[in-house]
Amino acid sequence: MEQLVKSGLASQIRTAEAFATREATVTRCEMASAKIERFRIERNAALTGVFLRDGANDVPYSQQQRDRLVLRRQELETEMLQQTSRQAQIFAEITESEAGSIKPATPDVLLPCRPRGLVCSRQALDQR
Repeated sequence: MEQLVKSGLASQIRTAEAFATREATVTRCEMASAKIERFRIERNAALTGVFLRDGANDVPYSQQQRDRLVLRRQELETEMLQQTSRQAQIFAEITESEAGSIKPATPDVLLPCRPRGLVCSRQALDQR
């Protein structure tokens, strides 16, 4: 183009317009190329179940709900195990408490000898 301007076959203004048009066309082509690449990336992401919108990654709502339910189930299972453990602990405490409060059928203290014919009786007074 510069040679055409030097030789006088083209004007400098027309050459500048041609360069500007070329630059605008190159820029539009680069933009179209970037859009095609973006569409390709979004398509691949959508095929794997991840949606790209406004620069934020997002998984489908159903997957989010599934993940929430899995986490809630794990929380409930953990709580159930804790409560089961607590129940076993309480039953053990109750058993120990009952075992300590039941008195044996035989007395703890025996007299060294029991004289023959000794009878003890005691009258209970009715305090009505």
